[in-house]
Amino acid sequence: IIESLTDNRNRTANDIKYLLSKHGASLAAAGSVTYGFERQGLIRVPEGWPKDGREALELLLIEAGMNDVVDEESGAMEMVCAPQDLMKVAQVLTNAGLHPDTVEFSWAPKTLVETDEVTGTEAVALIDALEEQDDVHHVYTNLA
Repeated sequence: IIESLTDNRNRTANDIKYLLSKHGASLAAAGSVTYGFERQGLIRVPEGWPKDGREALELLLIEAGMNDVVDEESGAMEMVCAPQDLMKVAQVLTNAGLHPDTVEFSWAPKTLVETDEVTGTEAVALIDALEEQDDVHHVYTNLA
């Protein structure tokens, strides 16, 4: 899935089509791959959990709609929620004195597809080229 923000839809569509064809891919119709992904809210807090009161905060976050939390090696935490609960979960964090650096909607693949090394390398090259395009905001993939 390629999400873009642009002031000129035709230019961006042509730029993306060019990059796709250059890397042996093609542009599918709008919405044709979203069935394989799930829309979700994503919140990342770089400072991680507070020193005291983690359990109480977790309960408040669950009540607000948090579905999952991942503690990163860096100490940060990343939370996933339903899109309609994104602002409620972010507000609970803010009220607890935490400062999320990411509060956004995201697409998560329902299933991951295994690839061989050659296909994976080609896919990474395509994703890198798309992300370098100024109007592309996010690129989501289901490749493992």
